Amino acid sequence: MTSTSPLITVETRPVDDAGARTCLASYIAELRQRFPGGFDTNVSPTDLTPPQGMLFVAHVDDEARGIVGVRFIDDDSAEIKRMWVDPRARGIGLARRLLSAAEDYVAASGRTSVLLDTHASLTEAIALYRSSGYAQTTPYNDNPYAELWFRKTL
Repeated sequence: MTSTSPLITVETRPVDDAGARTCLASYIAELRQRFPGGFDTNVSPTDLTPPQGMLFVAHVDDEARGIVGVRFIDDDSAEIKRMWVDPRARGIGLARRLLSAAEDYVAASGRTSVLLDTHASLTEAIALYRSSGYAQTTPYNDNPYAELWFRKTL
């Protein structure tokens, strides 16, 4: 018996792409369940489109299974937003591939710093960020859902 590895791709997509919309809706639904006080979006879709930023969608065997956004803050830094992987695709390195694609995009833009915020309940995301070279930093925004802030120098 042979085992076939899933085909994984990470590509830029517009925010109105069907796969992107599905992933964003699932991301919001999951955070509403996991956060004690619920969750409401606070990033405009235009923040994740050029020239303000970019949206990446990961596909596993042609099914959208993950998402991450990049939002440019200034000439030196960008922010990771909306990092999410479908529970059915967790554990195969999809989040790391999404994060890497986002970081490569930031570096290609000439920026040297990546920031992100997260909630303490997202322990798997925190572990990913730390293992990817992000260091905890002081708060850089007033996101009501953020409890931890991270920075990485590229």
